Amino acid sequence: MPAHGGIRLAVAQQALFDALLDEAISATRADKGNLQLLDPGANGLRIVASRGFDAPFLQFFATVHVDEACVCGSALRQAGRIIVPNVMTSEIFKGAPSLEVLRNAGVRSVQSTPIFGRGRRLIGMISTHWTSEHQPSDEELARLDVVVLRAARQITSD
Repeated sequence: MPAHGGIRLAVAQQALFDALLDEAISATRADKGNLQLLDPGANGLRIVASRGFDAPFLQFFATVHVDEACVCGSALRQAGRIIVPNVMTSEIFKGAPSLEVLRNAGVRSVQSTPIFGRGRRLIGMISTHWTSEHQPSDEELARLDVVVLRAARQITSD
């Protein structure tokens, strides 16, 4: 019986992650996105939900560490949101293999917003991606912040 309960919990958690990511994509009018949780065992962020990405992107960014040249790695380092309106001109990606992965995935712009739990403990990251240059509006970011706060409450209550 416990195994069934564990399966049900895993399905419910995945449904929650998927729903939160869909809300974040909608809030920012993005084309793609991913939700990552902090994985202490891997000492990095691990993708738990994604929309719009193929295997090469998902494999490359499966686990992201704090020192990696990517937007979510930068947001992890700075413990704050990072917005890159054009990945082609961003210093974050200069000379980094991640730029080619983004280019091949059709990503031109990205933002990553940390999810903090109790005591401002980082628990994850929501990233949304656009296929053209994009600077999220204040309204889009405000809607995203509501999703991120809901994510923090719902993820930590499981």
